[in-house]
Amino acid sequence: MTYKENGTKNLKHIWSVLCSSSVLDQDTNNLSMNNLIEQVSIKLSKEDVEKKDKEKTKGFAVPIQMQVVTRIMKIVQGSSLAFELSLDLVNPAGEIVNSMKPVNIALKKGLKNVRVRNNIPVLFIDKEGEYTIIISLKEAGESKFTEVDRVPLDIIINF
Repeated sequence: MTYKENGTKNLKHIWSVLCSSSVLDQDTNNLSMNNLIEQVSIKLSKEDVEKKDKEKTKGFAVPIQMQVVTRIMKIVQGSSLAFELSLDLVNPAGEIVNSMKPVNIALKKGLKNVRVRNNIPVLFIDKEGEYTIIISLKEAGESKFTEVDRVPLDIIINF
């Protein structure tokens, strides 16, 4: 994976935000993001930890309601453009603990930009600390994803 400041050859990454949910206004096409998330406190029981140790699993799958909302702009107007967006969750040690299936997006002719809402129903964690959600893009015809942003997420584990 390569990293290019703010995008790829034909796409510019504008922003990515982690929130609990978002609502699209049908009249204005504006998006309201609810409860921006910087940290998550997770309560684990003694039984959760014992089960993890007994089954020798790497971590915990924690049900949660989160969205990564990303805005991407087409650099060259006047044509359509297909691309994929992927998200990877990286633990404090720098290891990828979860990769979401890439989302295929078609930015049609006449559209300048697109907002993509990725729901995260389960958070995979293996330790406490600062996690990172890596946002990457891959244009149609390209072989590799290009990292365009990193969103931090602090995980606090309470027993």
